[in-house]
Amino acid sequence: MVGDSKRVAELIEGLEGGPPQVRAKCAQNLGGIGLTAEEATKAVVALIVAVKDDDPRVQKNACLALSKIGSAAVPALIEALKDDLWVVRSDAAWTLGEIGPQAVEAIPALLEALKDDDAWVRTTVASAMDRIEPAAKDDRRR
Repeated sequence: MVGDSKRVAELIEGLEGGPPQVRAKCAQNLGGIGLTAEEATKAVVALIVAVKDDDPRVQKNACLALSKIGSAAVPALIEALKDDLWVVRSDAAWTLGEIGPQAVEAIPALLEALKDDDAWVRTTVASAMDRIEPAAKDDRRR
């Protein structure tokens, strides 16, 4: 239900402090409910932190939730492309690709991320760019 601030706050609280299975479920649920702009902003902050979680289920569900939130998550994902951890950079790129054309503002950051030291990150970035803007493939060939 859009605008259920109490439920959103409870999900964020569970995402930030519950056991792994609770954190994973909270991340999943944040992506499955409609959010107001204010709620989306709060959820994105918590989900970006969750992308760095030690538990891969939490990481995966956080990325999926961010992709469902859509364009509101793009600025935070652009920042995540600069993270120290390759897996966070790769997950950020994948999530931007899942958002698709709504993430077009990320193209300049993705072009920069094509220079990443990690081959997996570069591959994920190229795939994301193809899903965001197929014409961007031509930019990489120049």
